[in-house]
Amino acid sequence: AVEVAVSRDGRFAFVTLQGSGALAVFNLAAALASGLRDSGFMGDVRLGVNPIGLAMTRGGQWLYATTQKQDQKASQGTLSVINVARAETDPAGSVQSTALAGCDPGRVITTADGSTVWVTARASNTLLAFSAARLRSDPGRALIAKVRVGQAPIGLTELPGGRRILVANSGMHQGHPACLGVIDVAAALAGRPAFVAVIGAGVLPREFAVEPGGRTALITNSASHQLEAVNVSQLG
Repeated sequence: AVEVAVSRDGRFAFVTLQGSGALAVFNLAAALASGLRDSGFMGDVRLGVNPIGLAMTRGGQWLYATTQKQDQKASQGTLSVINVARAETDPAGSVQSTALAGCDPGRVITTADGSTVWVTARASNTLLAFSAARLRSDPGRALIAKVRVGQAPIGLTELPGGRRILVANSGMHQGHPACLGVIDVAAALAGRPAFVAVIGAGVLPREFAVEPGGRTALITNSASHQLEAVNVSQLG
């Protein structure tokens, strides 16, 4: 298991199972009602090779999941759109659409307004932007921006206000120093240079959280066993 998302009503949980090639669906309400005597497992959503990233839209209607490869012979991974209501009753039939998402895509986020989906493509050293509407209707034309970032980006988060994205460049494969990259969203979507600042990091930064006030971002530096706090109030 890698990442987990919970339905808006709190009744269902969705978990990416990296080694199983699937997204597992659990009925939390049923599991709790049974006193956790059963898991509430509902079934699998079959994806590609090594599903990892997972993000729920704010409205709770759609779920985005990444896989590191489309299949064993593919060079690119995927970004899948999953219908949450369908996944709760028929997991096997819940994939709405799938798009290619660069080499070794990792984490995924959706913007606060739901219009754009961002994915880190780790082996491409790239941050990708997709139109959420086109992902559902025309996935082959959904990619709307590419930003060259640092080495092997994994985690990412949108900063309050939506003007900046913070990316964790892990440096895990190439042996380059890790760093946090600050991305200008408007510049990225307009096709202009968008990598605007670099912030120091520990060894292999991976995951983000932004505290409720929006002033501080927390980053796990997994190989140096640290939790890093960064003041981001002046970045937005």
